[in-house]
Amino acid sequence: MLANGTTYIGQIARNDEKDFYTFTLTESGCVNFKSTFENMSSVYWSLYDETGNELVRRNPYWNETTKNTIVDEDLYLTIGTYYISFSAASGCYGIYDF
Repeated sequence: MLANGTTYIGQIARNDEKDFYTFTLTESGCVNFKSTFENMSSVYWSLYDETGNELVRRNPYWNETTKNTIVDEDLYLTIGTYYISFSAASGCYGIYDF
């Protein structure tokens, strides 16, 4: 279970191409999602509701200068449990934080 204000570190590898995390909101509101994918030029992140419906799917822009993919997005969500996933695209592997 994710905790507000905590930084998590993960890795996408050849034998682990998709990671899932869960969080629960006890009140509706804005959730700011920030993430950095180091040296990963093509990644996806998705947000699912508690029944497994995909609500958001993004393939964020890769910064050629920093060699990182950066996400900084506000999500307006209602009370409930959500799942977030990170996955590799086109054989891109590396470390991320969020």
